[in-house]
Amino acid sequence: MDLGLIHVYYGYGKGKTSSAIGLAIRASGHNKKVLFTSFLKDFSSGEFEVIKNNIQNITLFDCAPVENFFNQMSEKEKEDTKKFQHLAFIKTIEKAITENFDVLILDELIDAIDLECITLDEVLGFLSSKPKTLEVIITGHSENVQLIELADYVTEFTSKKHPFSKGISARDGIEK
Repeated sequence: MDLGLIHVYYGYGKGKTSSAIGLAIRASGHNKKVLFTSFLKDFSSGEFEVIKNNIQNITLFDCAPVENFFNQMSEKEKEDTKKFQHLAFIKTIEKAITENFDVLILDELIDAIDLECITLDEVLGFLSSKPKTLEVIITGHSENVQLIELADYVTEFTSKKHPFSKGISARDGIEK
């Protein structure tokens, strides 16, 4: 890849992570090395099981799994989570650069910024100095104006209707 661009997928609609996974699979199909890290969640949903067992060139870097939603944690758990997520960001960036990955997916990074696990300045600093050929995909819920300004691709996911509002929980094979 000659030029690595920056993607931001954000919003409260379904499909941000799925889109990032689709891009990872496409890149893998072209023999690109992909590093995929999720912040504030783990790799327990179905698509990651397929990647773990069947897809070449995609590395799932699970360096700081989280077992609870942030708003359900005690203050001590929140502080520990912030430290672990920050360290995960540093380790992910180091791995992406030292191991010459072509694509880096930072899933839910915007949420980790919003929860003050990682500073926006750290992220902007990395994006400004990233290797020229590294494609970076960032996902999350909120609209971050500075990330959007820096990005080459910006896609907003908007929910018009979702079964969760009817009390229907996430279902295996569909939402998880």
